[in-house]
Amino acid sequence: IFEPTTTFKVAIFLAIDSFQRNGAFDEDLFELGISTAATIAYHLSEQGSPVGLYVNTQSAEGGQGISILPGANRDQLIQILEALAKTTEKAKESFDALLIREMEGLPAGTTLVMVCAELSEPLSGLLRDMKESGHKVLLLLVGEQEINSRNMPVPWHLICQPGDLGEVRCVQ
Repeated sequence: IFEPTTTFKVAIFLAIDSFQRNGAFDEDLFELGISTAATIAYHLSEQGSPVGLYVNTQSAEGGQGISILPGANRDQLIQILEALAKTTEKAKESFDALLIREMEGLPAGTTLVMVCAELSEPLSGLLRDMKESGHKVLLLLVGEQEINSRNMPVPWHLICQPGDLGEVRCVQ
């Protein structure tokens, strides 16, 4: 008989295509997004939680996207930080496509942390569907922006600067 694990597993998703604003790539928001993903990964690794990373980028090394399954071994954080360092502004595919594809391979009970600069209508619908199907989802929106909290499909936090991460609490 299998019993569900009590280990808090997290998959961090970084949406490269969300950093395009008015036809231009926003480098400052991109760096804040990278920093946010790295900080969350570091914090979770320090707690011994399995953490993974998924980015719809064309990495600087080989042009591949980034898919690192959640893990808690000693080298996991190093692998995640190196992958984030190789992340470029070029999207390999849409974030929605990455999310749909990678969801199938994630371990049951994995908490999903989405890092993006804006919430598109298709992504909002996907997140709403995930929440309704029982997934734990946290949205981290980077950059100063007006947000109508009544329209948010999942729990969320606004990250305007790195210090704002201290307010984020992942619910197990």
